[in-house]
Amino acid sequence: MSQQTLCTLPPLLVQPLDQWHLVRVSGEDAQSYLQGQLSCDVNSLLPGQQSLAAHCDPTGKMWSVLRLLRLEQDYLYLQPASLAESQLKELKKYAVFSKVNIETESTLHTVAVMGAEAPHYIAEQFGEEIASHGGLIEQGICVHIDGPKRRYLVITEDNNWGADAPNSDLDANELWRALQIVSGLPTIEQATQQQFIPQALNLQHLNALSFSKGCYTGQETIARAKYRGANKRASLRLAGHGATLPKAGDRLEQQMGDNWRGKGTVLQAVQLEPGYVELLAVLNNDTDAEAKFRLAGDEQSLYTIAQLPYSLVD
Repeated sequence: MSQQTLCTLPPLLVQPLDQWHLVRVSGEDAQSYLQGQLSCDVNSLLPGQQSLAAHCDPTGKMWSVLRLLRLEQDYLYLQPASLAESQLKELKKYAVFSKVNIETESTLHTVAVMGAEAPHYIAEQFGEEIASHGGLIEQGICVHIDGPKRRYLVITEDNNWGADAPNSDLDANELWRALQIVSGLPTIEQATQQQFIPQALNLQHLNALSFSKGCYTGQETIARAKYRGANKRASLRLAGHGATLPKAGDRLEQQMGDNWRGKGTVLQAVQLEPGYVELLAVLNNDTDAEAKFRLAGDEQSLYTIAQLPYSLVD
């Protein structure tokens, strides 16, 4: 992301994230059930720790990319609200055979903390250790998310938490999406469910896939993509301009000489400055760094590849 866009962050922004959905998984079999359903190693998470994970169908196509959080006994996970209903239905499909409860979490509140002063604010609230690494707090959990701009999720029972922070007219949901994009952290929305395997969204580079934990739903396809080189796609960050803000599921066309050919799918996009758009899109993993793209149906748009904060080399 350009410095211009990053400067839209105030020194401190503390706001609820109301476009994200929180689920609690509890019960005697919660850990083993999630271990058999998600792509990360659930068994390795200690209380206060967290991991990205994919929830896949039996063919390895993703229902969701979620952030899994370990409490003392229960688990929470966070994902976009647009797909929560369908994802919950799929995750519950086999729960009848286990001692596990999977329900929307209604007592906790999810608050984003962003800006250059965010680490200092979190340290004042919870101490330096939580500010550096995240962890359990008295009424919930604080998640530290590293990247080009350090940020936090505070998930707490206190519905007034953060009320002492400065007010802002900026939309935390949009800023959070922008930082997801610049950090190369992909999301699945309802429009892109069951289209991609985890490696197409770079999850092997984000510590979201375990290849040693044993069987889980979709594991055979995911392992084949790793060991046989079956995956030919990756999620790339693009920046540019257009008359229409791309949305999840939209098609991108790549310039091929004098022609344009369909080559990719938008995962998420954001416009925080007039005339400047950033997005993550699934493209061929051998796409040339100088390639040019446009949004299908918007001939005035133009996007080029921008840098990710991590390597795509396996």
